[in-house]
Amino acid sequence: MDNNPPSYSPAPGPESGQPAGTKSPEAPQQIGWAAKLLLAAAVLQFAATIFSVLNIASAGYRAQVRAEIATLGLGGDIESLIDGSIVFATITAIALGIISILLYILIARYITLGATWARLVAGILAIMSLYQLTVLVMPGGIATVLQVLLGIAAVVLCYIKPGSTYFREMQIHKLRLKGKTN
Repeated sequence: MDNNPPSYSPAPGPESGQPAGTKSPEAPQQIGWAAKLLLAAAVLQFAATIFSVLNIASAGYRAQVRAEIATLGLGGDIESLIDGSIVFATITAIALGIISILLYILIARYITLGATWARLVAGILAIMSLYQLTVLVMPGGIATVLQVLLGIAAVVLCYIKPGSTYFREMQIHKLRLKGKTN
């Protein structure tokens, strides 16, 4: 005697809100890895932001700002200019860090959903992030290097098979749901 209650899974159709024959493609494991790499890059971005703020608060950075202001030949209260520059740099580093972390999380989420735009934006951001490698400050630079490498690896996983096939199938699936293709 079977003690398991019968399970009910409505077939795709008008009652389920999904047209017949339009089952959503399943994301391959590779896409899950890509999302996890992007989330790991978000964690590393958090670490890189902390290192950046610590660097900005250092005496060495203060001396560097003082030297730059001196080469510009600016008069007036130099200490106020230095303080203002450090506050501006700190706020900028924190804001860019938060934006980057949120972008990593958002893109990871939409990549798992097969959004082509997320894959494209991730690729563009991966290319743009290569610039970060030119302005490294150690020890925070290690987190930055790892972050950039994880982002690039995630993008590569999205553009090679079976990831590329998944995005194509999701695009076709979405068009079918809109009734724009057979």
